Amino acid sequence: MTMDILDELNALVTTLRDAGVDAYLDPRDLNPPCAWVVARNFTVCQTIGGSGEMQVEVYLIVPDLGYEQDCLQLNALLDRALEVIQPDEPVSLSEQVGIPGVTSPLPAYQITVNIPTG
Repeated sequence: MTMDILDELNALVTTLRDAGVDAYLDPRDLNPPCAWVVARNFTVCQTIGGSGEMQVEVYLIVPDLGYEQDCLQLNALLDRALEVIQPDEPVSLSEQVGIPGVTSPLPAYQITVNIPTG
């Protein structure tokens, strides 16, 4: 394989942080409002060198403060994230994410990004 998955994920985290989105790989570090970057899969192209594409989910997560407040916070995170990443699928606006130490799932948007490699 011609890429380091962790390096690619860390680069995306840095990009989001530079745009003002508090982003993490480790769910234990999440402190909403923030983004959780999760590698979903890797597709290898059948060429010499092992190039391919990694699919990554970026979950924008906020504390549950009621629907209107949640939407305002999520929309602000989405605006900042979209300044630096381009979704490869429609953004899901009706997600919930469970995080360590929080008893109920939290409101979230999901952005799918495909990262070409090799």
